[in-house]
Amino acid sequence: MSVERNKAVVLGFLDALAHGNREAAREAFAEDATWSYPPSLGGPGIHRGRDAIFDVYFAVDERLYETGTRRYDLRVRNTIAEGDSVAVEMRHCGRTRDGRAYETDYHVLYLLEAGRIRHVREYFDSLYVRRLYSDEELGV
Repeated sequence: MSVERNKAVVLGFLDALAHGNREAAREAFAEDATWSYPPSLGGPGIHRGRDAIFDVYFAVDERLYETGTRRYDLRVRNTIAEGDSVAVEMRHCGRTRDGRAYETDYHVLYLLEAGRIRHVREYFDSLYVRRLYSDEELGV
């Protein structure tokens, strides 16, 4: 796939996720995709398979945010694409279930294969998240 097509797949995924279109977001992923995040957050640090990514990892957001998984305020600041890699710098803004502000920056590297997201490496301030949420809320 072309660099521009890979970038379009990733931005399409983020748009679908932001608007609560989980089916379209899910479709952007290979069935055997992986999603890794900072192990300091707790939990396994990686989810294997599209079902685990959406039915376990993202499902936690129902306990974390006022909007659950119905909507995300993701503000993409920068995207860089080269070969099969797309890097995205973005800010996630929202409210916790109890009304506190949630606002932090993310850097996410998407690795694509055959037009689908195959691996995701997500980087964010896990200390900030741990200060906002209990282990129970985070599912750890």
